[in-house]
Amino acid sequence: VEEGIAVAQAAEVCLPCDDPYAKVLEVCKATGENISSMLQDVLHGRRTEIDQINGALAVRAARAGIEAPFNALLHALVKALAGLPPVARPRCSGSRPARGEWKAADPGVL
Repeated sequence: VEEGIAVAQAAEVCLPCDDPYAKVLEVCKATGENISSMLQDVLHGRRTEIDQINGALAVRAARAGIEAPFNALLHALVKALAGLPPVARPRCSGSRPARGEWKAADPGVL
């Protein structure tokens, strides 16, 4: 959140809420049980929007001379996960798995 605020301030962008931290917590609480669309895309081998979200923020941060290590790392991790062959990606039945239920299709691949 801090990185996003810093980039928005550098670009003189007015954020749509007064308290970005509270908004993030609100969204997390409201959607915490969901399987995010990005995770669904990774699981099904579809292209994600990571470049347009965290990747774009990291690029804008760099152009403004701002460090955005969390967004850069998240971007790299999702790109790496999305680049795995289908047998190495986690899989699920469509319902939210319990903790520890994520499994690779072939444990030997990982």
